[in-house]
Amino acid sequence: MEINTQIKDTKQARNVAGSEGEKTATSTALDQLRAKLSEVESDFESIATGVDIENFLVKSQEKIDWKEELSTLLTPLLSELKQLTDRPRQQEKLRSEIQLQQNQLATIKVALRNIDTLIQNTADDDIRLKKALEGLREEWLRRERQVADRLKVDQYQLQELLRQRQSIFDSSQEVVKSFFRSRGKNFIMAVVAFFATFFLMRYVHRLVYRFSPIHKRGERTFIIRMMDVFYHILTGIGATGALLFVLYTVGDWLLLSFAIIFIIGVA
Repeated sequence: MEINTQIKDTKQARNVAGSEGEKTATSTALDQLRAKLSEVESDFESIATGVDIENFLVKSQEKIDWKEELSTLLTPLLSELKQLTDRPRQQEKLRSEIQLQQNQLATIKVALRNIDTLIQNTADDDIRLKKALEGLREEWLRRERQVADRLKVDQYQLQELLRQRQSIFDSSQEVVKSFFRSRGKNFIMAVVAFFATFFLMRYVHRLVYRFSPIHKRGERTFIIRMMDVFYHILTGIGATGALLFVLYTVGDWLLLSFAIIFIIGVA
């Protein structure tokens, strides 16, 4: 093959290279030719066999980034909680800004009184000082107008939010209605899957008790009790798995996050 000839020539060139730079260059070229040869051989094998050779190569397993996985899981939950608390946070932010602006206005009034006192106590012939104080007074008056305007806007926005605020009962009803409109169907399906799996496995357990010759003896040996405990655990795992599977299938990551967090908390 032509590539094999090039590899052979490159090896000879590396062996007779006089400087380190030439040896490095020929070694790099040799590595590239070997990689190209490997690729050509792989392509030839794929064409000849008609199958993808990549499927037979051992691939390194990708490392799981638990931080990224946890962030992906909790993002819908945090987004929903942020949306639910958006109005109270806006109200609190406006109250803080209003308090700050009121404090600023009080400070500005003190500053203006002090400036007025200095202007009154300044001699009439000291024109430069009086002019400087007048300019300073205008600057503080401008600040007062700006802060007062912002205060009016924030107070108006806060009044609008408070006016739109419903009673606790009405708000709770609205939250429940919104929940069932958007996720109620998924929630009901998941709960039905949970109880259906649970009662089905319990029914199977009763059938085993009824027809199993071991259980008909009436003696609950240690092995039978251990088997019952194991089956009860398996029933819980199966029912929980059915619930999570439904939420995963419908793509409801918020309810899935709630369910996983609840299960971890209970466990």
